Amino acid sequence: MSRNKCRNKAGNRTSNNAGNRTSNNAGNRSRNKVGDKSRRNTSYKESGSHSISLPEKFLLMLADAAGEERAQIIVSAITGTPPEISVRLNREKVPAGQEYEFETLDMVPWCKDGCYLKERPDFTLDPLLHAGAYYVQEPSSMFIAMLEPLLKRFEIKTILDLCAAPGGKSTHLASIMPESAVLWSNEVIRSRVGILAENITKWGNPNVKILNLDPSQFGNRKEVQQRSGLRKNSSQFPSGKDNLHTGQNDYWGPFDFILVDAPCSGEGMFRKDPASVAGWSEELVQTCAARQKRILSDIWPSLAPGGFLAYSTCTFNKYENDLNITWLKTEFGARLFSLEEFYSDLPSLLNDWGVVRSPEGGYQFFPGLVRGEGFYFALLRKPSAENHYKAEVLQKSEKLHAASKTFNTPNAPNISNISNTHNISNTHNISNTSNTPNTPYGPNTPKIPKTSKTANTPEHCEAQYADYKGPWPSVELSKDEALKYLSRESFRLDDARPDIARLDIARPCSIKPDSIKPGGVKSGTTEHGSEKPDTTEPGSEKPGTTESGGDKPENAPLGYIRLTYKGLGLGFAKNLGVRINNLYPVSWRIRKPLR
Repeated sequence: MSRNKCRNKAGNRTSNNAGNRTSNNAGNRSRNKVGDKSRRNTSYKESGSHSISLPEKFLLMLADAAGEERAQIIVSAITGTPPEISVRLNREKVPAGQEYEFETLDMVPWCKDGCYLKERPDFTLDPLLHAGAYYVQEPSSMFIAMLEPLLKRFEIKTILDLCAAPGGKSTHLASIMPESAVLWSNEVIRSRVGILAENITKWGNPNVKILNLDPSQFGNRKEVQQRSGLRKNSSQFPSGKDNLHTGQNDYWGPFDFILVDAPCSGEGMFRKDPASVAGWSEELVQTCAARQKRILSDIWPSLAPGGFLAYSTCTFNKYENDLNITWLKTEFGARLFSLEEFYSDLPSLLNDWGVVRSPEGGYQFFPGLVRGEGFYFALLRKPSAENHYKAEVLQKSEKLHAASKTFNTPNAPNISNISNTHNISNTHNISNTSNTPNTPYGPNTPKIPKTSKTANTPEHCEAQYADYKGPWPSVELSKDEALKYLSRESFRLDDARPDIARLDIARPCSIKPDSIKPGGVKSGTTEHGSEKPDTTEPGSEKPGTTESGGDKPENAPLGYIRLTYKGLGLGFAKNLGVRINNLYPVSWRIRKPLR
């Protein structure tokens, strides 16, 4: 089997017609006609696939959105073909032309940094994933790459990703936005901000700030400051090293560009997670559509006049897609903006890729027609003359809030069973967030305190910056050493490197979350989390020996060192002379056995 290297070539297109690759005879594989009402649910079982029961209402909505002929192909793809495996490379860390050892099929045609993989590797045990060299992402959602000329031609400076966790689209925006732009990556559910912070930090762009706010909080700066719980010079934010503006320079909008990757019914993920079909219902679609309107009305005042709003979902039906675009145009005067402004051959490209233009001008991805899962994307622009704080806009938002109370009644559909699968469902639980203080913060979680007030103490995010310029020396690790470091296991560095030879990296495990921070371990904390005085100072150990009795190298760099794998930063450690303390964040450690 030949090994194709995943590399970036501007304008590179896949040689196969995306639509032809998956659609041949697809209609013949469907065992039931879409729209057939003879059965309540239609069950399918293809060779090598899961048994999936697709609800009749779903089939009717699918036929309404895609048409009968396309619906046949989509159903066959969901029930009879495996999902694609793909990654998106971080070109700040893996430069164009640099080869990467993936077994690849093709490049994702609408994203020059996206690769289709031949098979799924063990991503967890690849140090380059943890170093932010690439992001494992579904190919259809990489369509965000098409926004790059817009962001740069209009010199977009302030960007908001409103529903950001787990961070795929935020890291993508960070890669294509102008160098001078700032991206605010927001997630309303507090429990999901941790994974967002981890992925943003590993991507390595310091111009990305993280927020934890409900969409309704963006429209009023005073309310944001009061409800965020943010205090200037708070000990939660390391002075000068956090990724957050504080005090009078807080920035809450208006934004030049807003992405609303809205929580949805998740129909487009049925192939990747057949079990999620059980959570789908017509009532769920209605609830999601209403919630999406509420989110859009809340955030619209924070979009600058003349600014752009991108709306996306991972579902098929028109109620959550086209009809919401119609509603935005009618209620708020939004105007559809076509990407043909930047791609003169766009109609031909879309046809080659299998992407369908919806009646309202959105871009619809259907499995079976494209090499990817279900995805909907529409780009809108706000009239430049509109006052973005018009009273009637806020009144519409208040009415939608009042109406949305019915979505949290005991009889409301339960969508918790698919929220973790799609990473977007139930993102905006109104009843749970309205009275909860939310603290916006940078990649270093604010609830984790600093371990030292010393200005020379590094923050973990600094080790993973794509353009690292810190004062701490970098030490390259082998793959085995890197995995042990990422697992917080103890190990000895390779004797072949005279600067750090034979030094042991200690494993300070079982540390309580409130006693550490990303990039640091609380001084005096033992392996079991108890307090123990640490009177050892660098250089005060018995000269000439290591903890294990070997010779201590004369050139061992004392203090903080940045550990790297293939030149990319993984995190910090501290050389105390007789040992090296592992400072990798506990909550991020690899829990999977290395052997």
